[in-house]
Amino acid sequence: MEAVVSDVVAPEDLLKFEKKYNNELLKGAVSKETKFEYAWCLIRSKYTDDIKKGTVLLEGELMTVKRS
Repeated sequence: MEAVVSDVVAPEDLLKFEKKYNNELLKGAVSKETKFEYAWCLIRSKYTDDIKKGTVLLEGELMTVKRS
């Protein structure tokens, strides 16, 4: 578990999933898989703002699942 907490995302991975997320967003619908992948990268970033953004994405997905 400690390895996951201290694991920092590689910049190229973050960029890859950010592009995927933004492309789907432009098309009008982002898949749950893409949201999760992008959020997972963001929360593993070394930047606080990225971590916050990833947390918001994950919380939004959880709220969607709870309402279903």
